Amino acid sequence: MRNVTLQSCISWAYSVQDFQIVGGLGADRFDIVAKAGAPANVETLRVMLGTLLAERFKLKVHRDTKELSSLVLVVAKGGPKLRSSQEDAPGVLRPDKSAMVAQHATMAEFIGALAGPLRTPVIDKTGLTGRYDFTVDLTSYLADAKPGQQTDMTSIMMSALREQLGLNLESRKEPVEILVVDHAEKNPTGN
Repeated sequence: MRNVTLQSCISWAYSVQDFQIVGGLGADRFDIVAKAGAPANVETLRVMLGTLLAERFKLKVHRDTKELSSLVLVVAKGGPKLRSSQEDAPGVLRPDKSAMVAQHATMAEFIGALAGPLRTPVIDKTGLTGRYDFTVDLTSYLADAKPGQQTDMTSIMMSALREQLGLNLESRKEPVEILVVDHAEKNPTGN
């Protein structure tokens, strides 16, 4: 990892978004070079990074819950317009120009992809448990934006999800898991 903040490392290691991390971490940047002893899957790499942060940065954290303004994803009145995936493969979400293409994606994976750009907690209350293939295309919504005017991505995403996927994003106060940083050294220990 090159030129990364401690917050971005914690976010990845603990599978949380930046807005879920509470604690003054500063803006210092670090290069972290580590090698696993054997091939490892993503979940194992996350645990390994968490261990490295605890050893080198003396990182101590705990999980808590806090009520926050959130967006809740629910099924719209007419029902979902999602195509069930024919493969039971790991989910892939990738940008494609002004669209997001999902293959074999669960709602949890989709929520993770939505929360970052919308910069707010997104909570799944759809009840959808399968894997799905779909595309959310924002091209026509972005074309309506006036030049020089800031784009309201939340409103655009709300419209696109309702019309294209049969899902609604609703604003609510919801309990959200947060990660509280109890302690972190500013200068990590070396090898």
